[in-house]
Amino acid sequence: MDYPWLADVRLRETEIRFYTLTICRIRQVLTGAVMNYPISGRLLVLPFLALIVAGCASQLPKSIEAVDVVMADVRAVRDQPGAFVGKRVRWGGQIISVENLKDHSLVTVLARPLQSNGRPDNDRQSAGRFIAHLSGFVDPAEYAKDAQLTVLGRVTGAVKKPVGEYPYLYPQVGVEGHYLWPPLPEREVIYYDPYFDPWYRPWWHRYPYWR
Repeated sequence: MDYPWLADVRLRETEIRFYTLTICRIRQVLTGAVMNYPISGRLLVLPFLALIVAGCASQLPKSIEAVDVVMADVRAVRDQPGAFVGKRVRWGGQIISVENLKDHSLVTVLARPLQSNGRPDNDRQSAGRFIAHLSGFVDPAEYAKDAQLTVLGRVTGAVKKPVGEYPYLYPQVGVEGHYLWPPLPEREVIYYDPYFDPWYRPWWHRYPYWR
């Protein structure tokens, strides 16, 4: 059964996360700018910056929260997989494929650096690929190609699988929690006529005080 109100709730959630992302990016710009201020200027700006930082930090989804996360990206684990076995990581990126096995599913992900709210940043360079082991069935229609996924779990090792003819080494993560991100609303692009000028003389006749 379809519930029209549910679609509206999901849209509101997407809009909130979009504006949160925008605020966090403003935070990053302000942080760099403040460091160039004199000491007196910093003292005035820092309280406001602290409020923005607090707002960004509170947006991490509960399912991927943890305090003992190792700050190691996919590339570092590929180089020394044995050194990270058992370590908890928080990784995310774009889904490449889903493979459902008897009691668990393998989700191959193109890793992207995470933003402060845990969402993958598709505008930044990938650190490589990894395979997330999720318990149970994962519907490929929902976990579709290029959808954004963030996982929390422990490194279980690495396995070689072919990408074309290349034997690629995939770090593997036993997933404890994950979050499938809703799509961001498409940005409306407004094109302006380069030859349009509201102050161009032919328009003046519409206003008596221009005569």
